[in-house]
Amino acid sequence: MMTPERKLPDRGRPSPGYGHLGMWNYCLGPNSPIPGERLIVLILDENRNIVRRLEQVEGRCMDEGHVDFFLGPNCRPARHERPLLDIAPDGQAAVLHPDYRQGQGMETYLQIVKAWAARWGKPEYALAGSR
Repeated sequence: MMTPERKLPDRGRPSPGYGHLGMWNYCLGPNSPIPGERLIVLILDENRNIVRRLEQVEGRCMDEGHVDFFLGPNCRPARHERPLLDIAPDGQAAVLHPDYRQGQGMETYLQIVKAWAARWGKPEYALAGSR
């Protein structure tokens, strides 16, 4: 029985810095060229299966916020932690950063991604030609 050809994710593109390791930038947050609510980066294997996910999730509530009927000046949105998780195919997750915010700058993100890609990415996962 033949296995159907797997397709690359429907959004995103190979990572410019770590695409040779199979890293795929699926969503880089609301201010990126690939907008979305949170950061999602994937490691794909040579068969284009997702073998690791670096994903930002909504964590515990830090401030419930406030909304009044008139949307006055005291209104503010709720604030939640936004941890970066390393998620394995079996669903097990490890926290890579407890509360990542884009305002922290790119240096923190690049350090996390470099270490994560070096650990889980493999040169044979190269996405040459996006088949």
